Amino acid sequence: MKIAASDYFSELEVEPTGESWNGLPFYKLLKPLTYYDDLVTVNSGFITDFASIPKGFRDKLPAFREYAPAAVVHDYLYSTHTVSDRFTADNIFLRAMKDCGTPWRGRWAMYLAVRLFGAAAWEARIGWDPKAR
Repeated sequence: MKIAASDYFSELEVEPTGESWNGLPFYKLLKPLTYYDDLVTVNSGFITDFASIPKGFRDKLPAFREYAPAAVVHDYLYSTHTVSDRFTADNIFLRAMKDCGTPWRGRWAMYLAVRLFGAAAWEARIGWDPKAR
């Protein structure tokens, strides 16, 4: 699966790992993904589920859409803590979704969801390694 490069992101290319968690499949980056606005580079081999959308909302907000590069960067920031705090990671996610062209309702819904429910994932710092679940 691919999303073409843009002014803000390098090309996103992933393949399924064959593993999943809570009904969400995992994907492995086949090459590095860079978000130029905040100079975040996610290394190839990183495992992501894109957006961890609860089952009841997946028909309206599927995990793989235009915001997929932003979701990969957010997963990476949560798993590596390469920024100082969760608030910073979540705000990078919000800006990155805008840069991906995500409509304002979708990006604010996803931003509010990570602000309200993301603390446990930030604290756990387990990343998206299927074996860590």
